[in-house]
Amino acid sequence: MTVAFIPARMDSSRFPGKPLADIDGKPMIQRVYDSVCRNDNLRFVRVATHNAEIMKLGLPVIGTFGIYNNGTERVAHAARLTHLPDDEIVINVQGDLPIILPSILDDLMVQFDDPTVVVATVASNIKERDGANHNVVKVDVGKDGYANWFARDRISEHEHVGIYAFRNYFLQLISELQPTRDEEETDLEQMRIIDHGFSIKVVFTEHECPSVNVPADIEKVVKCIHA
Repeated sequence: MTVAFIPARMDSSRFPGKPLADIDGKPMIQRVYDSVCRNDNLRFVRVATHNAEIMKLGLPVIGTFGIYNNGTERVAHAARLTHLPDDEIVINVQGDLPIILPSILDDLMVQFDDPTVVVATVASNIKERDGANHNVVKVDVGKDGYANWFARDRISEHEHVGIYAFRNYFLQLISELQPTRDEEETDLEQMRIIDHGFSIKVVFTEHECPSVNVPADIEKVVKCIHA
């Protein structure tokens, strides 16, 4: 079985209040939630947050009151609060991805038919406009389909899409490990997995999944909505 959590907080350094930013008439976190819910293969979808303003929207919420280094730690806490079994597949969808096709989540889920896969994520071909954009994370993928490295500099032709899927036991394990130097220097939570010697399976999508890192990104998302 598979569930999805959308971690959300209001104190983003690059875009304070981002979850409530208006995206073509709806708060961004509402659009992310609606997009994820279009997938019929999820047992449930919850927003993981401690913020009262987000809770007032009326979305199904798991109250994650605590101190977290990143969204993965918040999602791990939400999984514990909902008493998920060790073998449950837990999808972590970053709260700044307003456009997610159901097929992308299906492609992630099928990776776990392989019992050796403990975590998977998504990548797409990088847009030329984003090659030098420090806010757009890049991923170098080996011929085996696993990530070699993540960076904000252009290290490959692949853009990382902020969606992860974990076996719950591994989610709990990785959230309890110490942050690494690469993780802290790059502000990329996935580097903790790489630095501790684990492998991240990468699924490619041809669909555009623009993230909202700064207010200027809203315009490109709206264009995709109306495309």
